[in-house]
Amino acid sequence: MKKKQKNNDSSTEQTPKSNPIIASIVNLVVQLLKHVISDTDFSRSGKKNDQISDRLESMNNMLRDMHNKIDQCSQEIERLKNRILWGYIIFIVVLASVLFQLVLVR
Repeated sequence: MKKKQKNNDSSTEQTPKSNPIIASIVNLVVQLLKHVISDTDFSRSGKKNDQISDRLESMNNMLRDMHNKIDQCSQEIERLKNRILWGYIIFIVVLASVLFQLVLVR
């Protein structure tokens, strides 16, 4: 019995060499696409960095505003403490004078 072998013409055929001008143009287009892609990636990361810096700046402004509000609140607390202290002092003086008069009247 004879085995029939398939004829692989495609493997034995030689691929025709392309024109060097076309090969260089294709190479140039590929290199250009690589640069365009890397530039768009860089610009995207630049936009991300801009967004991050904007967020950090807004957070910094919010923290500064909160610090100012905390300072205002602490100053208001100090004023209220002083008012309460003077109120207690006046109350004690009035109470002492009333008690003194009650003691002297008897």
